[in-house]
Amino acid sequence: MESMECVHFSPEEQAQLATAIGAAAHRAGAFDQALEWFNKAVEGGSAQAMCNLAVMYQKGQGVDKDEEKVRELLDRAEALGEPAAAELRERIRNGELDEPEEPEAEN
Repeated sequence: MESMECVHFSPEEQAQLATAIGAAAHRAGAFDQALEWFNKAVEGGSAQAMCNLAVMYQKGQGVDKDEEKVRELLDRAEALGEPAAAELRERIRNGELDEPEEPEAEN
């Protein structure tokens, strides 16, 4: 068995893992941790994490509500080809984010 110090993840894999950890933290209500992990994933280029973080800013979960930040994150996610970004933008317009929602982990 290899030791963990020999395991290497690509930047894309790191972003996927950070998104999954952030989603788990969010589901547990640990918004500070979710914010930390989603930000790491966003730095790694995860469009899904951008959408998840946008939800947090829209709902004010662990952060102050910030519509400008929501737009910025969704614009970035859409530019990366994330279809969930346009769907999320439409849900925000329709006021559908008043219901609890769990961020998704990347597949």
